[in-house]
Order: sequence, then C-alpha cells, then structure tokens
Amino acid sequence: VALRGLAVAISIALLWWVLADARWQGVGARLGQIDVAALFGVAVLFAASYAMRGARIHSEFRDELAGSGSDRGRGYLRILRLTLVHNALVNLLPFRSGEAAFPVLLSRWFGIGTGRAIVSLLWLRAQDATVVLALAALVWPGLPLVWRVVALAVIGGGAWLVPTWARRHRGDVKAGADGHPSSKLARLR
Repeated sequence: VALRGLAVAISIALLWWVLADARWQGVGARLGQIDVAALFGVAVLFAASYAMRGARIHSEFRDELAGSGSDRGRGYLRILRLTLVHNALVNLLPFRSGEAAFPVLLSRWFGIGTGRAIVSLLWLRAQDATVVLALAALVWPGLPLVWRVVALAVIGGGAWLVPTWARRHRGDVKAGADGHPSSKLARLR
C-alpha cells in the first residue's frame, strides 16, 4: 500500500510538473484549430486499428484460448484489453521495454507459456515489419516503378514463403525432442 501511494504521489507530481509548463497554451490553441470531423475520423481509425490488432492476437492464440475455456465470447475482449495495455506500456516505458509486458500478461491472464508468447511476439513483429517494408516500397520518393514492383514481389514472396515453410515442417518439433539445436529451431519455427 505504501509503495502504491508513493507511485501515485510521484505520478501526480510529474503530471503537475508537465502541466505547469507555459507552452501548453500553444498546444491548446493548435488543438482548437483541428476540424471536429477530422478528429472523429482519426479516432475511428485508431479504434479500428486496435480492434484489428486484438483480432490478430486473438487469432494467434485461438487454439490455446479455446482449450482453456476462456473464449466463451469474452476471449476477444480480454485479448483486446491485453493489446491496449501492452501498447500503452510500449509507448510509455523507455527503449520499448514495454514489449516485456506481452509475454507476462499472456502468462498471467491466459496461462500461455512465456516461450510461446515470446516467439509469437517475434512473429507479430515480423508481420509488422513486412507491412512497413511494403509501405516503404510503395511510397519511397524517387524510386522507379520497376524497383517498387521488384521490392513488393520480394516482400510478398517472403511473406508467403516463411509461413508455408513453417507449416510444412510443423511435425519436426516432435522428432527433435532430444535437445539437439535443430529441435530448438523446430520449436521456434
């Protein structure tokens, strides 16, 4: 209780310190210039983005959630909550240390193993990187059309090839239970 009270007191002091800065008046003036329709549109797009992130993570763990009996209509909402908490911690904590919250929360809230959660987080980040690379190939200034097409073909090919390869070798995990390095690769795959 004492540590929680200290944390709240420090948070209030930091909030007061930030709000005491006179430059907030300029921020308020700028916010007043924003079109309400544009602000509403941005809010809707943000909500849709988080709903899709929640659906992606829910899809990633659908087998574990269905097996645990926790997915009786509330599973998606619980995963959405995990997504929002995880994203807030990534944005608030320094050096993206909030990424550590993902496996911890999955373990505490859903009983999903830390190893499974970490590998899944790496997979989700690889998907994110693929989308960012594709967008970069589309909007890179001055990039000739031929190079855009080649980049998109390579990115799309890799996005298709990696999951296909992993699915094809799914049974290798059972075969490599002897602790051999290849079995570790099989578990990661």
